[in-house]
Formats: sequence, structure tokens, C-alpha cells
Amino acid sequence: MSSSKISILNCGASQFAFGVFSVEGPEPTMERLVTRDLGYDFSEEEQWLSATLGGLREAVSEEKISGEVQVILPGFLLLTKTLRIAHVEGGKQAQMIAYEAQQSIPYQLSDLNWSYQVLSDDGIETEVLFIGIRSAICQRFCDEISKLGFQTVSVNASTILDYNAFQLAHPEGAENSLIVNIGARASNLTFIQDSGFFVRNINLGGNALTQSLADSLGKSFVDAERIKVNYFATEHTDHSSTEIIDNATASFMRRLSQEITRSIVNFRQQKKGASPKKILLTGRSALIPNLTEFLRESQRVEVEFFQPGAQIQISPSANLDSNSMEIFQASELIGEAAKSSVPNGVGVDLLPEELRQEMAFRRKKPWIVAAALVLAAAPVPFFLQASEQAAQYEAAEDQIRLALPSREEEYRQIESLIEDINEVETQVDRFDDLVNSKANWIQFFSELQGALHNIGDVWLDEVKVDRMEQGGEVRYHLNVDGRLLVRQEDSEEVVQMSEINETLLSNRIRTLSEVFTASPYISERISLRIDFKSIQEGRPLLPFEFVFSIDPQRPL
Repeated sequence: MSSSKISILNCGASQFAFGVFSVEGPEPTMERLVTRDLGYDFSEEEQWLSATLGGLREAVSEEKISGEVQVILPGFLLLTKTLRIAHVEGGKQAQMIAYEAQQSIPYQLSDLNWSYQVLSDDGIETEVLFIGIRSAICQRFCDEISKLGFQTVSVNASTILDYNAFQLAHPEGAENSLIVNIGARASNLTFIQDSGFFVRNINLGGNALTQSLADSLGKSFVDAERIKVNYFATEHTDHSSTEIIDNATASFMRRLSQEITRSIVNFRQQKKGASPKKILLTGRSALIPNLTEFLRESQRVEVEFFQPGAQIQISPSANLDSNSMEIFQASELIGEAAKSSVPNGVGVDLLPEELRQEMAFRRKKPWIVAAALVLAAAPVPFFLQASEQAAQYEAAEDQIRLALPSREEEYRQIESLIEDINEVETQVDRFDDLVNSKANWIQFFSELQGALHNIGDVWLDEVKVDRMEQGGEVRYHLNVDGRLLVRQEDSEEVVQMSEINETLLSNRIRTLSEVFTASPYISERISLRIDFKSIQEGRPLLPFEFVFSIDPQRPL
């Protein structure tokens, strides 16, 4: 499909329509229209999705429809709210709308795909229509139709598209008009003035008449719907339930008129606008006999059917007439197609972000593929040159291979010599450590002897060094075992157990430790163990064991 053509899938409560439009000229041209009535109990909302998917599956098989589509979702799936905010520019407008909407709707904004449409702006206040849909519902719908061969490029709301269709059908303008789109579940009212438009949704549609008949006739909803359709589609003067159906129809028309009156009053109070001079009816339930006459008398204004195809071009291949019933029911479909053609086209996009990114990548994919082909072809000249050089290198490689056996034997001899050298170097390093440590030991013991003499009553039983290699590094630990004679403070006598001065004892142990750590050959003390068993048994001896880390630059 060329870029000048678009496919639109309008999913209503009781019918879906698939249209293909050419948008090259000033008015869109309808190239194709496929419609299907949905067969399910309209009172059971949860059956809508499966019925829609079933109808689409049949249409895909019979009419061969698929590809990229702009989806229109019905009003009963949407959450709409009219908001008034202070006039601001740019990104601040979306922030203010998000804040106001969060105060007025029963869901977290994070759970919604949402957007908004500006209805009017007087420079002081901006009136917007907030439109959202549960993210899970929208994602599921898009996923399900993708399994049938459709790729969703945008998701619009049926609520506001009648305004586009009106602008297309009335390019000269029509002051103070009201479009009443009567659907199966609800009716959508679009007030149109020079300053903008206003939308109100009322919870009254053709299903209300069906339910009234079901209650009066004692029938199921499905049977009542069939009776209603047959009654209005044929001559019904002899119908056994004529009086019941007529009474239910009259009651429905009175309720509809009352809701329209209430909406007009609210519109005049909120918008300070004038009452509509003309009411335009559209939607399947607007075809109830005598409805236009009833509303003309009750509302005391001109009432007629809205003709959305008045200005639209219809391709001969579509085999449709502009006044046909299919075109009459296609106002939302035409409104989506005319969005870019009319001066003040409106619309929102509720497409899930994941699908939006996927669509953006899909559009870039041909360019990516083209770039990849260019990059793939770029090395060809260099490849040809490299092939010639490779042949030269192969010839040189053959010459090297002939001389290689004798060189390999020389290489093995060199490797053996290197291993011998490394072994000798290791032995020399160890010998150097031993030579260096000899002088270090002399110096270390000299310092240690003087320090121990100053402390007094200390003798060493064993001094040894542990040498360890780890990760190519050599580490040394100095292990010192000895004993300390415990005396009374300022006395030569051995202390009694009950007279041990713990402070003096602690200071002597700390001083002894500091003697070692003060040596330039010691890095730090690693551990200290003191055995109090001898003291507890009455012997004034305190065995101890130190472990110190030796500076590897000054080994012992």
C-alpha cells in the first residue's frame, strides 16, 4: 500500500468497519469499505472482544484485509473527563493536565494510556478533554488483532471524531450545531460553535430500548434485540407485540430527549454558549422510526440526519453511494480519515509506548537495511586488492614452511635453555635472600637484646621465620615464643596470685609488642596469644606467642 493510502479499523459496540482511504487530495477518497455486524449479547460487555475478533477473523479470510491500521476504539472502553486549566504554553500544559486528571479519575495515570484534546482556549483558561484507556486493555486488543495480521499504528478515540466529519461535510460552517451519535451502549453529543466544540457522553443507547423490550416481553436480551430489529425492518402493523414495542420506543425517545435537554442546559451554563439551532442525528440507533419528528417537536429546533459522506470522494471500486446506509454509519471512520484534511482536525493517540517504539523501528528498518547493503558493498574493492596480496603471502608462506623444520629444532633448544635459566635465577634469588637476611638477623638481634634487657624478666624460647610464596610474591612471618616473669611493682619479689597488678602486666605486654613492631624489619603484628594457665596454677610465669609480618624489602 502506498504512503498516500491509510487503512482505518473502527471497532464499535455492535459493528466494526474497515475502510481504506486515499488522502492525496483536499478531501479523502474512500477506496474500500468492509463492515460486519457483531453477534453477541450486547448487554454482556465482556463478550465484545471475542465477538470483534471473531468478526475480524471472518473478514480477514473472506475480504483479505490486513496490514497497518489506525484503530478507533469505542467510547465504553474509554475514560473521558473535561478539565479546565490555566492557559499555559508548551510542556507545562501536559503537566497541569496530568495533575488535574489524577485528582478526578479513579485510576493511577501510570495504569493508563492517555492523551488530551484542547476544546477551547480564550487566553486565560484552556478547556481540554482528557481521554484515557487502561493500558492492559489497549495492549491486549492490539496484541490480539496483530495475530490476525494487523499492525496498529495509532489508537484514536471515537468520542471526538464526529467533529472532523462535520467539518468535512460542512466546509462553509454551520453555526451552533449539535451532533447526536446514538450508539448501542451510549450516545455521544458534540456541540459545535465558532469558538470550538464540546463533547458530552450520555449512558443511553439502543441497548436501553432492547432491555426495556426484554423486560416487557419476558424475553432474553438476545431475543428482544432480534424482535426489535425485525420490527423496525419490516411492516409491523400486524405484529403481536406492536403496542408493547411502540410504548417502549416512545419511552426511549422521551428519555433521549430529556438527556439532550439536560446536556444543552449544562452546555449553556458551563460554556456560556447558545442553544444549538440544528441537531444532526447519526449512529445505528438514530434510525428508529419517527425519532427525527419527535426530537423536532420536543427540542423545537431543526432535526435531520447527519450525512458524513456529503463531501467525501468515493472510488468506483468501492461500489458505494454517498447516501448509502454504510456511509451514514461511517462518521467516525470518515472523521479519522479527514483528520489531516480539515482546518481544525482533532484526534488523540493512545497507542502503547512499546508498540510506538516497535512501529518507529519498523519504519526505519528499510533505511537500516539499505545502509547495511551499502556498508556490505563498500569493502569489495579492498577485497579484490586483498585477494591479490593474499596470493603473494601464500607463496611466501610456502617458502617459510620448507625452512621451518630446522628452525623448530632450534626453537626447542632455546626453550630448554630458557627453562634452565629461570631455574638458576630462582636459586640465585633465594641465595640473595639468605645473604641479605644474615646481616639483617645480626642487626635485629642486636636491637632486640637491648630492648629486652630494658624490659627485664623476659626470655625468648624460640624465634623462627616462615617463608611463603603466593601469586608470585614472597611473604615472611616471624614467630616468637617466650615467657614473662610476673613481679610485684617496684619489688624484686615474685608476686602472689592475689596481688597481681593487671595494669602493670598489660603495660609490660604492650611494651614487649612495641619492641618488635618498632624494628625496621617488622611491618606489623599479626597475632598475640598469652597463656594464663601457669599463673592460675600458682606459677608467676606468663607464656606468650607473637606473630609478626616481616618487611619483604628487609627479609630475616
